[in-house]
Amino acid sequence: MTRFMVLYRSPASARDQMASATPEQMKAGMDAWMQWAGKAGDAVVDLGAPLAPAAHVGPGSSGAGEISGYSVMQADPAGALGAVLDGHPHLNMPGSSIEVLEMLSMPGPRRRPGALTRRACPPPLPDDAGCFRVCGVVVT
Repeated sequence: MTRFMVLYRSPASARDQMASATPEQMKAGMDAWMQWAGKAGDAVVDLGAPLAPAAHVGPGSSGAGEISGYSVMQADPAGALGAVLDGHPHLNMPGSSIEVLEMLSMPGPRRRPGALTRRACPPPLPDDAGCFRVCGVVVT
């Protein structure tokens, strides 16, 4: 299956939206997202999270509209994703849009030395093992 990075754009930041929402509005919003995710089924790889700007590096523009969240989805054929995103609750907010980007495979090795990798936690490591472990994430 082809994987896609789905970016949610909106005129207001996710932080501002959450700060100004009442508990009832937040619950209604989450209920709508969960209902949509239930319909989307296996197309949702990672429901994602809200995002807040942290930094912009480089001379180029950061783009139109604030990226307020993301999801990772999959579909085959790629055109099937449009039907899954139809009726998405994010589109109910005025001025909001959804951007879909295909995630391409990287050529060459998929892991560089020293990168974070997920593996089952081995028995406790001695101090001189040369590894650092936190919650199953090991840096070797």
